[in-house]
Amino acid sequence: MRVKGCPRGTVVLLTGFFLASALGQQPRLQVVESGDRELRRTAYRMRLCPEELKNARQALQEAHKLAASVVWEIWLGEIGQLWIVLDRERAGTELRGLIEELRDLAEQSQDPNEYQHVTNSAHSLLSALREVDAAAVEEYVAAWPGPSGPEGAANRPQILEQMQKEQVNWLAQRDPDRALERLRAMEGENPDVFTRSNLVNQMYHAGREEEAGALFNETLKITPTLLNDRTAGSAIGQLVQQAALFFPDRLPEVLGYLAAVPEELPGDQPRDFLFGENRVSLSQKEGLILDVARYLTGRPDAIAQLVQLAPGIREKLQPIGGLDGALSPSYHASRRTSAHRIAAETADGTGDSARQARPEELWEL
Repeated sequence: MRVKGCPRGTVVLLTGFFLASALGQQPRLQVVESGDRELRRTAYRMRLCPEELKNARQALQEAHKLAASVVWEIWLGEIGQLWIVLDRERAGTELRGLIEELRDLAEQSQDPNEYQHVTNSAHSLLSALREVDAAAVEEYVAAWPGPSGPEGAANRPQILEQMQKEQVNWLAQRDPDRALERLRAMEGENPDVFTRSNLVNQMYHAGREEEAGALFNETLKITPTLLNDRTAGSAIGQLVQQAALFFPDRLPEVLGYLAAVPEELPGDQPRDFLFGENRVSLSQKEGLILDVARYLTGRPDAIAQLVQLAPGIREKLQPIGGLDGALSPSYHASRRTSAHRIAAETADGTGDSARQARPEELWEL
């Protein structure tokens, strides 16, 4: 569904004008009845004149009417937050209506790119709706249509997984039982350690230590499947941190999994870690060990066990003060592949750009 006879540029300009007006940048004089207490209270809270707020709401309503028609042309994320800020009482009704229009468009779309664009817009609106009607968001996320056609059905869009993970994380803070139910429905054959770890945290802090421990133990069973994954360091780091804090008796088991990690992960290159002006080249396994070690500050006994899995790492880190230096908060360590380093050095012939370039991953160790 598009605005017929309305060029792309005109659509964008019109909607941009409406949004600018909604922010109160172009107020149009309207008479505010003295009995509209909600309007006056909201205007006072926002430090606006009641007339300006009423004009902004009218402009937002006009933009809202066009939203589904111009979803192909612009990003609709701002509209959701504008409803929350400008007219919270009506936000739920208006956002539900718009999300349902987008849901129908996503279901009817035969083009993967159009489906992705519409679903992305709905995702941003769902985040806003969650502030006023969390129950509706739960229903929309659970029943959001997948992409049409054999190609779309075979490749589940990441945006759907992201929507479901956000909902599980949100539920974890309010209804852990429902969150666990949604987690199992979401995962299928692809368990998600990060979402599980968040739920373990919430359960433990809610005084449900036994249930948190059961979920943690269940997650440990899938750890071997992570060892060749590019996110293995972060995932195992989460488990190490939780074991150290909540389940110390399981820490040796978690560390034991790292012993099975190959020295070089398939398809990867050695990584350069930059510590200030010092460059240290580590193997994939050594980099993984260093990544996990940052979760164990305050546990020198566990770090000692960890380092035994990569004996050569101590010597490589000696120029920066050993492992203690690598984990010092005074260092900002960046990790880059050798290919990136070579490209950077070739650019100016000195290698200085390799030290100045913005790293892909940045940690404060």
